Amino acid sequence: MMRKTPIKAQPDDNLMELAESLRRAVGGFVRKTRAEAGTPSSARNETLALLEYCGPMTTTDLARHRGVKHQSMRLVIAELEKEALVTRSPSPGDGRSQLNMISATGCKILEQSRSARSAWIAGALACQLNHREQQVLSEAAALLERLTQS
Repeated sequence: MMRKTPIKAQPDDNLMELAESLRRAVGGFVRKTRAEAGTPSSARNETLALLEYCGPMTTTDLARHRGVKHQSMRLVIAELEKEALVTRSPSPGDGRSQLNMISATGCKILEQSRSARSAWIAGALACQLNHREQQVLSEAAALLERLTQS
């Protein structure tokens, strides 16, 4: 489940308009990139990415982080395990629990998906934006990174 960061100051109308514009643009960009690269979002990919980023987790913890029901996550994990994209092992802290880990094959599938999206983005940048616009977008990407780090 996503952690909510408290807002420290009440933004003015201009910042609210900018925020809405960014939300729409980023959301549309992500959807377009996934569609054009042929890598649609899925519970499978999101679960693999979470395991890669956070490391081994129980099904309960995965469900909590993704904001889904345990039963739904259990089905996703079973599917991923069947395809050898995740492996399970007993939890060292609790023998009754199992830890889910992304496998080497899962990492490879995740990397292929990311590479396909990056390749589409690079092609779109080259075809649709001039050098100055690419530079502006580079600066905007750095600012977005900074916002996500705070």
